[in-house]
Amino acid sequence: MKTFIGRAVATALLGLCFALTISAHESEQKLIDPGYRPPSDLSSAFVKRISSAEVAVFPTIIRTPEDTSYSSASRQQAMEFLGKNKLGTGKAADIQFDMGDLQGRSQWEMFQSSMQTIGKQLGEHEVEGDYIIVLEILISPGRSEVIEVFGIHCFVLEPGGANAFSFLLNSHHKAFVDANLRTSDVNQQGKKWLAIESTKVVLTALKNQVDQVRK
Repeated sequence: MKTFIGRAVATALLGLCFALTISAHESEQKLIDPGYRPPSDLSSAFVKRISSAEVAVFPTIIRTPEDTSYSSASRQQAMEFLGKNKLGTGKAADIQFDMGDLQGRSQWEMFQSSMQTIGKQLGEHEVEGDYIIVLEILISPGRSEVIEVFGIHCFVLEPGGANAFSFLLNSHHKAFVDANLRTSDVNQQGKKWLAIESTKVVLTALKNQVDQVRK
């Protein structure tokens, strides 16, 4: 009984955290930048190699305050996009990372925590490929019978877990806002739709990020 109450309290607090994070991310001025990409010493090498690189693409991680699920459809979508846009040759990787509970009081902290978690677990597996890509979609609790995406992470890592070209998107960014990633279908089908639409947004952002560096 104590365990159940503890989990309920934790879920409530996490839901509050999501609500506060969403509010904090709202801004009148929307950036045209294709997401925020923290500096990496490996980014130039990634851009030079990516067109001929082999890329291991993992199932997309879908996070809510209550649970974590994975999308193979989003992974397939990513693999096809990479090939069509000369961003390497995508190969399906079947590992579902054990993400645990969401860690962090802001999206930036969640981004760093998830990248660290994925990086550590990569060391436990033999991954074939020059780079790996993992997408993570953060879905907020339902408000007024609506669920919405409040952040997307694109982790582009070397097989050892080092950050090569990872970035995040949220409501500071025009492309994210224009996509209107919300639905009144609060069931599993609604989450699947959000995952597919979010994948379109973040993959386009990845292409734009690479194009920016090339220019």
